[in-house]
Amino acid sequence: MSCIVEIALACPLRQTFDYLSDQSVEHWQPGMRAVIPFGSRQLVGIVIAIKPASDISTAKLKKIEQQIDKQHFLPTEIMQLVQWVSRYYHHPIGECFQAALPKKLRLGDSDEMQTETYWALQQIPANKPGKKQQQILDLLEDYPEGLSEKALRVQLGNVKNSLSALSQQNVITARQHVALPVPCLELQQTVSLNSEQKQSIEQVLATRGQFSSFLLHGITGSGKTEVYIEICREFVENQQQVLVLIPEIGLTTQFVERFRHSLAANIVVINSSVSDADRKQAWLLARSGKADIIIGTRSAVFTPMLNPGLIIIDEEHDSSYKQQDGLRYHARNVALMRAKSLNIPIVLGSATPSLETLYQVKLKRYQLLKLTKRAGGATLPNIKLIAANKTADNNGLSSVLINSIEKHLQQNHQVLLFINRRGFAPVLMCHECNWQANCRSCDAKMVVHQHQNRLFCHHCGLIQTLPKKCPECGHSELKSYGVGTEKIEQALTAIFNDIPVLRIDRDSTQRVNAFANMVKQINQGQAAILVGTQMLAKGHDFHDVTLVGVVDADQALFSAD
Repeated sequence: MSCIVEIALACPLRQTFDYLSDQSVEHWQPGMRAVIPFGSRQLVGIVIAIKPASDISTAKLKKIEQQIDKQHFLPTEIMQLVQWVSRYYHHPIGECFQAALPKKLRLGDSDEMQTETYWALQQIPANKPGKKQQQILDLLEDYPEGLSEKALRVQLGNVKNSLSALSQQNVITARQHVALPVPCLELQQTVSLNSEQKQSIEQVLATRGQFSSFLLHGITGSGKTEVYIEICREFVENQQQVLVLIPEIGLTTQFVERFRHSLAANIVVINSSVSDADRKQAWLLARSGKADIIIGTRSAVFTPMLNPGLIIIDEEHDSSYKQQDGLRYHARNVALMRAKSLNIPIVLGSATPSLETLYQVKLKRYQLLKLTKRAGGATLPNIKLIAANKTADNNGLSSVLINSIEKHLQQNHQVLLFINRRGFAPVLMCHECNWQANCRSCDAKMVVHQHQNRLFCHHCGLIQTLPKKCPECGHSELKSYGVGTEKIEQALTAIFNDIPVLRIDRDSTQRVNAFANMVKQINQGQAAILVGTQMLAKGHDFHDVTLVGVVDADQALFSAD
């Protein structure tokens, strides 16, 4: 017997659509995916409900072309969360589901997980194995459930021939298993925590299994990440999953490495720099409960969990948690709603909490956990305020700063210079007629990008070729004023020509893995000068940096906030 199925589609219409199914009601569940005709297109939609009748006559209803899933694909909890997001942010329900799903799954891919070859020890070899073979056997001895070929390759290099030889002798056996993240085979020793860290951990763990909001307010370097790791350890040991949100893709590598080297857990990453196939696999591992910890940027807030235990939001004040186009949601607020509906604790960490969060603490809706000391006996830095009023020759770099940079570089240390403005200079003007390069689309100032010989509008994205003469009066001498990362890089290269200057901003990190490669280079040590925007200033742990300079610090007084 046929039935009517209500479906949400990825289109800008604020409604759902009724379709006719040849199958009976028992074959359908909310949260399934179906392929349906929509105008001249075929779309994949999410089943919202199965209805006994429709407002439209049955004769006018189109038929569903294909049922993709045999049981509900989206858990009930995620269905309710997305529907709440649609109501709260007044956004079409179909587009909300689009934002919540990895690309391959929203296009109708099967929800079967990838598998890979796992090797396990079967018996002691009769003959003396070779060196590489012995290394494989030693590793497999510690992992009776087996290790993936990928994990063995990461640890020992090329192992194909050795595995083949051991397999022919029936010493090891292969089987197909769900592809899991490569485990860290050498865990670091747990760090000793101070009394404030221990107290914070105890307070969070005391609220397991109930909704409770915490603000972990810790000064920079107070060991907030260690607190997260120790809390996660307890939840993972109790077979519960943890969702960790971080603001920037650039922080992912460092953050994931810290967790991997501290916890014997399956850790997956969900963000836009991960390939579509890996993102789909991570999502499915989380849904099936095989991923213990999910680390991701704002869109990861919609990741389903089979055994949810805790949500952590690092740098909760960060504006990156707010989606600025399409579905304009705030991941922090969605995470709070999700924790409440799941009845689990949520921890918001920050050195500079947002005013909204501080107000919630004042109202006693959030519990305050304070870390007032730096972890591991580290001391707070000395801060000098320098009036840079005679520094036009050095592009905003004062002589005091240049002398300090020189001293630290001589000791083979690294120096970090922060200026939250990319490009070469924010103002281009003509002194003959007072013309300035303004954006014709939005009237903001056009920024000079000298490396690319372009003018960019950082507000609306307009790009123009850098003019050689004034478009108003034809005068050939145009002057640029103010400083950006490019100009600072150029000035430092001229002053310290034998020291590498690494510029880290959105322009220099557009290539795949460019940012991760730069971080790797920084962590190798050796004297270097790092120049960057907030990408560089957020949450990174560079051990060799002993001097930080904030160039043109008072420009922040004229920013949007």
